Amino acid sequence: MEGIERYLASGYMRGIGPAMAKRIVALFGEATFEVIEADPERLKEVSGIGPTRAARIVSGWAEQKAVREIMIFLHAHGVGTARAVRIFKTYGYESIAVMSEDPYRLARDIRSIGFRTADAIAMRLGLTKEAPQRLRAGVSFARPPQKALLPGGALRCWRIFRRQRALGPSIASSIDSRPWRRRRRGSAVRGSSVLHQVISARRVAESI
Repeated sequence: MEGIERYLASGYMRGIGPAMAKRIVALFGEATFEVIEADPERLKEVSGIGPTRAARIVSGWAEQKAVREIMIFLHAHGVGTARAVRIFKTYGYESIAVMSEDPYRLARDIRSIGFRTADAIAMRLGLTKEAPQRLRAGVSFARPPQKALLPGGALRCWRIFRRQRALGPSIASSIDSRPWRRRRRGSAVRGSSVLHQVISARRVAESI
């Protein structure tokens, strides 16, 4: 019922604020939407709802019918209203399908949603820490950027190393086991040079 209340209080439903949403859900529970849809006259049983407000609620319900299920789904899985709006604007009617398949797309496609936010949503959706989607997104999130590999980038590498460790062993091991390379001035530099920078950075950090 949390998703129902959050949807009603989100501002999409005309005539309903947070306090009113709480009273409606307290009275009708999981049947709230059925009441609004099939028996809107019963809304007048809620304290503070008269004929005019009931009419506004029914009108707003009809306008938002197309996006109702999507917003309820997002709210029920810990997505606030502002982010839910951005998600719907990005994916439209495919929002539920996208999040169910790979919630980490949020971090790639939507500004202001990073890996940690997407990860929290994924956990609420039931994904495990070893899920392939999480490993792929975690590797991308924790991989050192090019500037961290330049001379003098040891401290940056140490910070990235700490970020990798914080993500858990499943992601950290995926990063460490990748024999990725970079090319600079026509020569291949193995990932081992990054490890040397990280070790140097650790020594510097420990000496500070």
